[in-house]
Amino acid sequence: MRAAFQKILLVALGLAVGLVLAESGLRLYGAYYRLSRASGAPPAGTIKILCAGDSFTYGMGAPADFGYPGHLQRLLDSKYGAGAYSVINAGVPGQNSSELADSIDFLLAAHRPHFLLVLTGANNYNLRGSNFFLFAPQELSAARNAALKADAFLSRLKTYKFFKLGAKLLLSRGRAGAYSPPPCSPAAQKALDAAMAQNDGKDFKAAAAIMEKALLKDGNCAELHFQAGRMLFYFRDFPAAFDHFRKGRETDPRHPFVNIFLSQEIPLLRPEVSGLALDKLLRHDLDLVLEAARRSGTAALIQTYPFATDSRRDWIRKASAAPFIDHHTVFLPLLAGEKHRQYLSGDEPDLLASHPNSAGYELMAANIYAAAKALALLPPPVLPAR
Repeated sequence: MRAAFQKILLVALGLAVGLVLAESGLRLYGAYYRLSRASGAPPAGTIKILCAGDSFTYGMGAPADFGYPGHLQRLLDSKYGAGAYSVINAGVPGQNSSELADSIDFLLAAHRPHFLLVLTGANNYNLRGSNFFLFAPQELSAARNAALKADAFLSRLKTYKFFKLGAKLLLSRGRAGAYSPPPCSPAAQKALDAAMAQNDGKDFKAAAAIMEKALLKDGNCAELHFQAGRMLFYFRDFPAAFDHFRKGRETDPRHPFVNIFLSQEIPLLRPEVSGLALDKLLRHDLDLVLEAARRSGTAALIQTYPFATDSRRDWIRKASAAPFIDHHTVFLPLLAGEKHRQYLSGDEPDLLASHPNSAGYELMAANIYAAAKALALLPPPVLPAR
């Protein structure tokens, strides 16, 4: 009995030592990677600005390279000459703040910027990869809540993240090509085509009506349910949208659209649960982003959205140690006399939920430049190559 216990103890100690060595090795390699990566870097002396965020950073609503990063690049070129600054657009449409927090270490290591501009939080209704349930534990069973907290704690370890990524890759390969949903009837497909034409004209309500009418004749087309739900979602009729998503899931549980919008059900349909949780979530994720920037020696600046309707800008100003760029205050006077229509793309039914157009992004870039000047970050200091 004692000999068996000693063997178990030795195996446990061996595993512990192996994990410590693996963790140390991964951290050392990460440090080496950050220090040695130089390929594709701008010329020595160029100041790199990394713009990280969602579709408002990517530039949705404007032509390619006419989002605020592109406008900021041209503005800096005009002020300091080409090559003084390099503005990097790392915007990902649909990305939530937790996904940004999860990817920020990689972005900082890959681009090695001197400055980081952060604009995130608008997509936190999207629970994909989100830390939301850390702050809404009542929505989960005790077992799932414990598993989530354990995952959040273990995710600080490089070894855990390495094996977790490997498992995800294996699962994704196993699922690839495993299932293809059956085609809809010709009549249903014709309705889909007509509805998508309405969608292109941003008449989401009309598109949903076409598909709902088609469903009376062909209720077995899961894609009709999902697309009708998507149109109603864009029209902000969330209860009706999620009713279609559920029916689509019941019709074809294996359909690839099943999980696209259903993850958003709790924060949109149960605001009494999500309000405080989403507030805590954004604070938590921004703390992770700012801590990563601090570790890498990168100066970080937090931005607000142009027409924010919540109090995020106020608590960011109070709670964040990072410098603050307030687009909200700059854009707010434009509401008078509907001047804001000159700066918004109108790509959403609710105009004030739209992305800026090129003129709007140009105004954001000018505000970033003015804020950076006020913070004595410009003209460019003499900084070492990164």
